[in-house]
Amino acid sequence: MSVVKSEEAGAKVVEWYNAIVSRSYEQAILLKEEVNRLVNEMEKNDKIIAYYSLVDYRHNLLIKGYDKNAVETDFKRIEEVAHVDNMLKYFYYFVRGQNEYVHERYRSAVKLFSKLNGYLINYKMNRKRRTFTYTRVGVLSTQSILNCRFLLGAS
Repeated sequence: MSVVKSEEAGAKVVEWYNAIVSRSYEQAILLKEEVNRLVNEMEKNDKIIAYYSLVDYRHNLLIKGYDKNAVETDFKRIEEVAHVDNMLKYFYYFVRGQNEYVHERYRSAVKLFSKLNGYLINYKMNRKRRTFTYTRVGVLSTQSILNCRFLLGAS
């Protein structure tokens, strides 16, 4: 068995995540199988493993829907690695906020979504991509915060 470079596995995880975001169910399922194989044969890289775990959670949300009994993950081990890298911190808070929202812990979700802006600004990207990402994710996080606040006001 040959060892897979972590960059190759990481690129495939990104491709898998793109399939999830675009809601391509079949492609996401096929890519998950390929990513699982690559990650199992990959050289040790904690950042890729943490990213893989977060994308796996998003995959489960896509496949199983927002059923709070069907989707759960252990965020403790991811949190330890996520604090090393700003992009990973950002994605960690985004996915963790979604988890809190799914489990109807809206106050916690609002706090986590509010943390997103700081990490997005710190993440270095070219200006055009930063604007696109901020707009895309800013709308998502703002929408999620508004949904949480609306639900909190109703309770």
